[in-house]
Amino acid sequence: MSWPGRPSPSVTMRYRGDTALIDRLNEPDGDENALLFLADVDSPSEHVRLAQTLLAGARIPSLLVHGIMLQGDAQTAPVSTMLAVHNGEDWLLFDPQTGHLGRPEAPAPT
Repeated sequence: MSWPGRPSPSVTMRYRGDTALIDRLNEPDGDENALLFLADVDSPSEHVRLAQTLLAGARIPSLLVHGIMLQGDAQTAPVSTMLAVHNGEDWLLFDPQTGHLGRPEAPAPT
């Protein structure tokens, strides 16, 4: 049984731990459907918003997550945008540029 506003179990199961959508959007020679969506994408933030829109079309909840790495001079650290996707049980954090699942690793101190 599916509750209103929640993804159906079949949709949730297809994306459980899967980075298929992000991988397709990151393919340099992607399929023509992905290339049509990417035609107007000019920045990493637009790229992650596109992924969020496509997930919403499949009724898969997602959030844009903004953060900075707290090391060195945090005042000049760039803000990075990640994509959190709900798989029916947990929120999974993805790097939308690489498809990497999980929080980013902090670079080793120099």
